[in-house]
Amino acid sequence: PDGTRFYGMCTAGTPSDSLFEWKVPTAWDITSIVETDYTSSTDSDWNTIYPAGIAFKPDGLSCYVFVEGNLNANKIYQHTLTTAWDINTRIASSSFGLVGNTTTATTINLNFNSSGTKAYVVEDVSDNIVECDLSTAWEISTLSYNQSLDVSSVISPRSLTFTNGGTKMYVMGSNINDASIILKYLYTLSTAYDISTASPTNYEVISSTGSPVAIQFKTDLTKFYLLRQTTEYLEEYSV
Repeated sequence: PDGTRFYGMCTAGTPSDSLFEWKVPTAWDITSIVETDYTSSTDSDWNTIYPAGIAFKPDGLSCYVFVEGNLNANKIYQHTLTTAWDINTRIASSSFGLVGNTTTATTINLNFNSSGTKAYVVEDVSDNIVECDLSTAWEISTLSYNQSLDVSSVISPRSLTFTNGGTKMYVMGSNINDASIILKYLYTLSTAYDISTASPTNYEVISSTGSPVAIQFKTDLTKFYLLRQTTEYLEEYSV
């Protein structure tokens, strides 16, 4: 949350199917990242099923790795970190297969609401945003399907994030008529974190240099960051 670390997933290369952590010497400035200065962590549970997203509990003591697969292979793995934000201290905690609509489509990306009582994933085949409930905050074994939002009329989604206390949802993806055009679509939610109250508000065209698999805003909302899949670029944009 302080902009001094960056995390990403790798499904190819060496080591493959791994979680990576880079230090950011100058907070929020990606030009200060040294590409070769990283630590990585992998898990046998991720083999043959691609790790596609990561999220952290606000205190940095739990991380959630979303692995992509077909049909029932989609899972969120929850791990405890004995040292906050340090992936090398990761230990297995619990895992739970996603339910509801997510059992019928390939899903990617992962996000939570601020209290950890809801989780959100993107279905990139059926173009849905899926909202799940956690009956115990931040405990992934208590996850259950709630509802989904069909966004196929405006965007082919790849990632999402929330701002303004859950009343704004930004969805990154491609134009439904031209996959080479990358969009950042803003949805306004009349009830915070309730996707059934979301309505498309406006969009912005982003340079088309690779499919975006993650979007994250700086805490003061003056910048946002994109991680590209095909080019493996991390990009910084001013708002």
